[in-house]
Amino acid sequence: GDVENGYGAVGEDGKTPQQSNLTEEEKEELRAQVMAGSSRLGSKCCSQGFLLFIVIVFVSKLQGGSFSSLWIISPFLFIAGIVLCCLGCAIFGIQEVPTDGVEFDTAEFGYGGGTSATEMPPARSSVHYAPPPAATPSPV
Repeated sequence: GDVENGYGAVGEDGKTPQQSNLTEEEKEELRAQVMAGSSRLGSKCCSQGFLLFIVIVFVSKLQGGSFSSLWIISPFLFIAGIVLCCLGCAIFGIQEVPTDGVEFDTAEFGYGGGTSATEMPPARSSVHYAPPPAATPSPV
């Protein structure tokens, strides 16, 4: 495994043996792996820091802290505000796709041929619907 590749090996004079030169593709792959690892590390640190902050604020409030309880839920409100803002931008930022000069082939779906809804034959069904009889008051 690692001994065969010389990873972590130290030569007899106490110096590391000369490693084989890496190609540019291998260097780029290693850089990409390091960047992905550092991104995951940063994400984990931020999420754990956020959780630790919430726990510290909650415990200090339980012990009789003199600050408002709003500080406990404020991070959640902040995140909810950002999510709602993004949703609002996504909903109101949608633009209609221009269909000028584009014809859709709807003939295969039974909508083509120039027939209007009044010319279409009625839908056939094997189930017949009979409405319930109207409730009429019986004379007493």
